[in-house]
Amino acid sequence: MTFLKRGSNSISITPLHLLIAALGFLVSAPVHSDTLVDTVLARYGYDAFKKAEEIRFTFRGTLAGIGPSHTWIWKMQRDSVYSIEDGVSIGYSRKAMGDKEMKLDKSFVNDMYWLTFPLHLAMDKGIQVVVDSQASVSPVKKEPLRRIKVTYMQAQGYTPNDSYELFAAPDGLIKEWKYYKGGGKLGASFTWEKYAEIGGILFSQEHKGLAHITFSGIEVK
Repeated sequence: MTFLKRGSNSISITPLHLLIAALGFLVSAPVHSDTLVDTVLARYGYDAFKKAEEIRFTFRGTLAGIGPSHTWIWKMQRDSVYSIEDGVSIGYSRKAMGDKEMKLDKSFVNDMYWLTFPLHLAMDKGIQVVVDSQASVSPVKKEPLRRIKVTYMQAQGYTPNDSYELFAAPDGLIKEWKYYKGGGKLGASFTWEKYAEIGGILFSQEHKGLAHITFSGIEVK
Protein backbone atom coordinates (compact mmCIF):
# COMPACT_ATOMS: atom_id res chain seq x y z
CA MET A 1 0.00 0.00 0.00
CA THR A 2 1.21 3.52 -0.73
CA PHE A 3 1.38 5.86 2.24
CA LEU A 4 1.30 9.43 0.88
CA LYS A 5 4.64 9.56 -0.89
CA ARG A 6 6.19 12.91 -1.76
CA GLY A 7 8.76 13.66 -4.39
CA SER A 8 12.36 14.49 -3.60
CA ASN A 9 12.77 17.26 -6.19
CA SER A 10 11.00 20.59 -6.41
CA ILE A 11 11.03 23.65 -8.62
CA SER A 12 10.31 27.28 -7.84
CA ILE A 13 7.12 28.94 -9.05
CA THR A 14 5.76 32.46 -9.10
CA PRO A 15 2.96 32.97 -6.52
CA LEU A 16 -0.46 33.47 -8.07
CA HIS A 17 -1.10 36.85 -6.53
CA LEU A 18 -4.55 37.24 -8.06
CA LEU A 19 -5.87 34.49 -5.79
CA ILE A 20 -4.99 36.28 -2.57
CA ALA A 21 -8.20 38.28 -2.24
CA ALA A 22 -10.46 35.33 -2.99
CA LEU A 23 -8.68 32.56 -1.12
CA GLY A 24 -6.93 34.14 1.85
CA PHE A 25 -3.18 34.14 2.34
CA LEU A 26 -1.18 32.66 -0.55
CA VAL A 27 2.50 32.08 0.05
CA SER A 28 5.42 30.34 -1.59
CA ALA A 29 8.30 29.08 0.57
CA PRO A 30 9.82 30.67 2.49
CA VAL A 31 6.57 31.73 4.14
CA HIS A 32 5.59 35.31 4.85
CA SER A 33 5.21 36.57 8.41
CA ASP A 34 2.05 37.11 10.46
CA THR A 35 0.12 34.11 9.21
CA LEU A 36 -1.12 30.88 10.74
CA VAL A 37 1.69 29.16 8.85
CA ASP A 38 4.27 30.95 11.01
CA THR A 39 2.37 29.87 14.11
CA VAL A 40 2.50 26.26 12.92
CA LEU A 41 6.24 26.48 12.24
CA ALA A 42 6.91 27.94 15.68
CA ARG A 43 4.72 25.32 17.37
CA TYR A 44 6.54 22.46 15.67
CA GLY A 45 10.00 23.80 16.46
CA TYR A 46 11.28 24.88 13.07
CA ASP A 47 14.19 26.81 14.60
CA ALA A 48 15.32 23.72 16.53
CA PHE A 49 14.89 21.58 13.42
CA LYS A 50 17.21 23.82 11.39
CA LYS A 51 19.94 23.33 13.99
CA ALA A 52 19.51 19.57 14.42
CA GLU A 53 22.16 17.24 12.99
CA GLU A 54 20.05 14.10 12.67
CA ILE A 55 16.71 12.48 13.39
CA ARG A 56 16.26 8.77 14.02
CA PHE A 57 12.79 7.21 13.87
CA THR A 58 10.85 4.04 13.17
CA PHE A 59 7.80 4.26 10.94
CA ARG A 60 5.06 1.64 10.93
CA GLY A 61 2.05 1.73 8.63
CA THR A 62 -0.60 -0.97 8.90
CA LEU A 63 -3.88 -1.85 7.23
CA ALA A 64 -5.89 -4.52 9.07
CA GLY A 65 -2.83 -5.05 11.25
CA ILE A 66 -0.47 -5.74 8.35
CA GLY A 67 2.07 -3.35 6.88
CA PRO A 68 5.68 -2.19 6.66
CA SER A 69 8.02 -1.03 9.40
CA HIS A 70 11.14 1.03 8.60
CA THR A 71 13.86 2.51 10.79
CA TRP A 72 15.77 5.51 9.46
CA ILE A 73 18.56 7.86 10.46
CA TRP A 74 18.38 11.15 8.56
CA LYS A 75 21.48 13.35 8.76
CA MET A 76 19.87 16.59 7.66
CA GLN A 77 22.92 18.81 7.38
CA ARG A 78 24.51 16.42 4.86
CA ASP A 79 21.17 15.17 3.48
CA SER A 80 22.26 11.58 3.85
CA VAL A 81 20.08 8.69 4.99
CA TYR A 82 20.70 5.35 6.68
CA SER A 83 18.19 2.51 6.56
CA ILE A 84 18.44 0.14 9.55
CA GLU A 85 17.02 -3.34 9.04
CA ASP A 86 17.81 -6.40 11.18
CA GLY A 87 20.81 -4.58 12.58
CA VAL A 88 22.22 -3.87 9.11
CA SER A 89 22.73 -0.23 8.06
CA ILE A 90 22.55 0.87 4.42
CA GLY A 91 23.49 4.49 3.78
CA TYR A 92 23.25 6.81 0.79
CA SER A 93 23.49 10.48 -0.09
CA ARG A 94 20.31 12.09 -1.38
CA LYS A 95 22.48 14.35 -3.52
CA ALA A 96 23.72 11.47 -5.69
CA MET A 97 21.36 8.53 -6.18
CA GLY A 98 21.23 5.64 -8.61
CA ASP A 99 18.24 3.39 -9.23
CA LYS A 100 18.85 1.33 -6.10
CA GLU A 101 19.15 4.40 -3.89
CA MET A 102 16.08 6.03 -5.43
CA LYS A 103 13.96 2.98 -4.61
CA LEU A 104 15.07 3.20 -0.98
CA ASP A 105 14.69 6.97 -0.97
CA LYS A 106 11.10 6.72 -2.15
CA SER A 107 10.27 4.78 1.00
CA PHE A 108 12.26 7.19 3.18
CA VAL A 109 10.58 10.29 1.75
CA ASN A 110 7.16 8.82 2.40
CA ASP A 111 7.94 8.07 6.04
CA MET A 112 9.81 11.33 6.64
CA TYR A 113 6.95 13.46 5.30
CA TRP A 114 4.50 11.77 7.65
CA LEU A 115 6.80 12.68 10.54
CA THR A 116 7.91 16.20 9.60
CA PHE A 117 5.31 17.58 7.18
CA PRO A 118 4.54 20.82 9.11
CA LEU A 119 8.21 21.83 8.81
CA HIS A 120 8.07 21.46 5.04
CA LEU A 121 5.80 24.51 4.89
CA ALA A 122 9.05 26.47 5.14
CA MET A 123 11.49 23.96 3.65
CA ASP A 124 9.88 23.12 0.33
CA LYS A 125 9.84 25.27 -2.77
CA GLY A 126 7.31 25.01 -5.56
CA ILE A 127 4.38 24.85 -3.17
CA GLN A 128 1.22 26.89 -3.00
CA VAL A 129 -0.13 27.50 0.51
CA VAL A 130 -3.63 28.89 1.08
CA VAL A 131 -4.86 29.69 4.59
CA ASP A 132 -8.62 30.00 5.05
CA SER A 133 -9.67 33.12 6.92
CA GLN A 134 -12.53 31.31 8.68
CA ALA A 135 -12.77 27.99 10.50
CA SER A 136 -13.89 24.84 8.67
CA VAL A 137 -15.33 21.60 10.04
CA SER A 138 -12.58 18.98 10.14
CA PRO A 139 -13.25 15.79 8.15
CA VAL A 140 -12.78 13.21 10.93
CA LYS A 141 -13.74 14.65 14.32
CA LYS A 142 -15.88 17.51 12.98
CA GLU A 143 -14.04 20.19 14.95
CA PRO A 144 -14.00 23.86 13.91
CA LEU A 145 -10.41 24.33 12.74
CA ARG A 146 -8.50 26.55 10.33
CA ARG A 147 -7.72 24.88 7.01
CA ILE A 148 -4.30 25.24 5.39
CA LYS A 149 -4.25 23.90 1.83
CA VAL A 150 -0.85 22.89 0.49
CA THR A 151 -0.40 22.07 -3.20
CA TYR A 152 2.81 20.84 -4.80
CA MET A 153 2.99 22.62 -8.13
CA GLN A 154 5.56 20.47 -9.92
CA ALA A 155 5.31 17.54 -12.31
CA GLN A 156 8.48 15.96 -10.93
CA GLY A 157 9.18 13.72 -7.95
CA TYR A 158 7.74 10.43 -6.76
CA THR A 159 4.09 11.51 -6.67
CA PRO A 160 3.69 14.84 -8.49
CA ASN A 161 0.97 17.42 -7.89
CA ASP A 162 -0.17 16.00 -4.55
CA SER A 163 -2.16 18.31 -2.30
CA TYR A 164 -2.99 18.35 1.37
CA GLU A 165 -5.49 20.05 3.66
CA LEU A 166 -4.16 20.61 7.18
CA PHE A 167 -6.69 21.38 9.91
CA ALA A 168 -5.03 23.44 12.63
CA ALA A 169 -6.05 24.92 15.97
CA PRO A 170 -5.40 28.63 16.59
CA ASP A 171 -2.20 27.75 18.45
CA GLY A 172 -0.83 26.04 15.32
CA LEU A 173 -1.38 22.44 16.41
CA ILE A 174 -2.43 20.25 13.47
CA LYS A 175 -5.19 17.85 14.48
CA GLU A 176 -6.12 16.31 11.13
CA TRP A 177 -5.15 16.31 7.48
CA LYS A 178 -6.63 15.19 4.19
CA TYR A 179 -4.48 13.97 1.34
CA TYR A 180 -5.30 14.18 -2.39
CA LYS A 181 -3.11 12.04 -4.62
CA GLY A 182 -2.04 13.91 -7.73
CA GLY A 183 -4.41 16.73 -6.83
CA GLY A 184 -7.45 14.49 -7.36
CA LYS A 185 -10.89 15.15 -5.90
CA LEU A 186 -11.11 12.12 -3.60
CA GLY A 187 -9.05 12.52 -0.44
CA ALA A 188 -7.99 10.32 2.47
CA SER A 189 -8.34 11.79 5.97
CA PHE A 190 -6.18 11.05 9.00
CA THR A 191 -5.91 12.30 12.58
CA TRP A 192 -2.74 13.75 14.13
CA GLU A 193 -2.36 12.43 17.67
CA LYS A 194 0.00 11.33 20.46
CA TYR A 195 2.23 14.40 20.38
CA ALA A 196 5.69 14.51 21.92
CA GLU A 197 8.35 17.24 21.94
CA ILE A 198 11.79 15.76 21.34
CA GLY A 199 14.89 17.87 20.99
CA GLY A 200 12.76 21.01 20.72
CA ILE A 201 10.75 19.59 17.78
CA LEU A 202 7.09 18.59 18.07
CA PHE A 203 6.14 15.26 16.52
CA SER A 204 2.78 13.54 16.01
CA GLN A 205 3.43 9.86 16.71
CA GLU A 206 0.08 8.45 15.57
CA HIS A 207 -2.28 8.95 12.62
CA LYS A 208 -5.59 7.15 12.34
CA GLY A 209 -7.53 6.78 9.11
CA LEU A 210 -7.75 4.26 6.30
CA ALA A 211 -4.38 3.01 7.56
CA HIS A 212 -2.83 3.26 11.01
CA ILE A 213 0.47 5.16 11.06
CA THR A 214 2.70 5.15 14.15
CA PHE A 215 6.20 6.34 15.03
CA SER A 216 8.51 5.10 17.75
CA GLY A 217 12.11 5.48 18.83
CA ILE A 218 12.31 9.13 17.77
CA GLU A 219 15.67 10.69 18.63
CA VAL A 220 17.01 14.14 17.73
CA LYS A 221 20.70 15.09 17.89
